[in-house]
Amino acid sequence: MKIVKTTTKSFNIKCGCNSENWGITFGRFIETRNKSNLPTSYFEKCFICGHKFKDNEIPNIVIVSEKGNRFSCNDCYKKIESEVE
Repeated sequence: MKIVKTTTKSFNIKCGCNSENWGITFGRFIETRNKSNLPTSYFEKCFICGHKFKDNEIPNIVIVSEKGNRFSCNDCYKKIESEVE
Protein backbone atom coordinates (compact mmCIF):
# COMPACT_ATOMS: atom_id res chain seq x y z
CA MET A 1 0.00 0.00 0.00
CA LYS A 2 1.26 3.45 -0.92
CA ILE A 3 -0.11 6.75 0.43
CA VAL A 4 0.86 10.14 -0.97
CA LYS A 5 -0.01 13.28 0.98
CA THR A 6 0.42 16.79 -0.34
CA THR A 7 0.32 19.78 1.97
CA THR A 8 -0.07 23.33 0.78
CA LYS A 9 0.63 26.34 2.99
CA SER A 10 -0.17 29.95 2.20
CA PHE A 11 1.95 32.85 3.39
CA ASN A 12 1.48 36.59 3.19
CA ILE A 13 4.63 38.20 1.81
CA LYS A 14 5.50 41.89 1.96
CA CYS A 15 8.47 43.77 0.57
CA GLY A 16 11.20 44.35 3.08
CA CYS A 17 14.40 45.76 1.68
CA ASN A 18 15.55 45.53 -1.91
CA SER A 19 19.07 44.55 -2.88
CA GLU A 20 20.00 48.11 -3.89
CA ASN A 21 19.30 49.43 -0.40
CA TRP A 22 20.61 46.48 1.58
CA GLY A 23 23.86 46.03 -0.33
CA ILE A 24 25.30 43.01 1.53
CA THR A 25 26.40 40.06 -0.61
CA PHE A 26 25.03 36.64 0.17
CA GLY A 27 28.49 35.24 0.87
CA ARG A 28 29.28 37.95 3.41
CA PHE A 29 25.90 37.49 5.12
CA ILE A 30 26.38 33.71 5.46
CA GLU A 31 29.94 34.18 6.73
CA THR A 32 28.72 36.59 9.42
CA ARG A 33 25.95 34.22 10.55
CA ASN A 34 28.37 31.29 10.65
CA LYS A 35 30.79 33.26 12.85
CA SER A 36 27.92 33.93 15.26
CA ASN A 37 26.77 30.28 15.17
CA LEU A 38 23.37 31.30 13.76
CA PRO A 39 21.40 29.07 11.38
CA THR A 40 21.72 29.78 7.67
CA SER A 41 19.69 27.03 5.99
CA TYR A 42 16.53 29.08 5.43
CA PHE A 43 18.48 31.90 3.79
CA GLU A 44 20.33 29.80 1.21
CA LYS A 45 17.65 30.07 -1.49
CA CYS A 46 14.79 32.29 -2.57
CA PHE A 47 11.81 31.63 -0.27
CA ILE A 48 9.43 31.94 -3.24
CA CYS A 49 11.01 30.10 -6.19
CA GLY A 50 13.92 28.19 -4.63
CA HIS A 51 16.72 29.96 -6.57
CA LYS A 52 20.05 29.17 -4.88
CA PHE A 53 22.07 32.30 -4.23
CA LYS A 54 25.70 32.62 -5.27
CA ASP A 55 28.22 34.27 -2.96
CA ASN A 56 28.42 37.45 -5.04
CA GLU A 57 24.63 37.98 -5.33
CA ILE A 58 22.81 40.54 -3.23
CA PRO A 59 19.44 39.11 -2.18
CA ASN A 60 16.29 41.04 -1.32
CA ILE A 61 14.64 40.78 2.07
CA VAL A 62 10.95 39.88 2.25
CA ILE A 63 8.73 39.68 5.33
CA VAL A 64 6.91 36.34 5.45
CA SER A 65 3.96 35.75 7.75
CA GLU A 66 4.67 33.12 10.41
CA LYS A 67 8.32 32.88 9.27
CA GLY A 68 9.92 36.30 9.68
CA ASN A 69 12.51 37.76 7.33
CA ARG A 70 13.61 35.63 4.39
CA PHE A 71 15.45 36.22 1.10
CA SER A 72 14.01 36.50 -2.39
CA CYS A 73 15.63 36.75 -5.80
CA ASN A 74 15.26 39.89 -7.93
CA ASP A 75 12.57 38.40 -10.19
CA CYS A 76 10.32 37.36 -7.31
CA TYR A 77 10.87 40.67 -5.52
CA LYS A 78 9.74 42.57 -8.64
CA LYS A 79 6.55 40.47 -8.76
CA ILE A 80 5.82 41.27 -5.10
CA GLU A 81 6.42 44.99 -5.69
CA SER A 82 4.11 45.03 -8.71
CA GLU A 83 1.29 43.35 -6.75
CA VAL A 84 1.54 45.94 -3.99
CA GLU A 85 1.21 48.89 -6.38
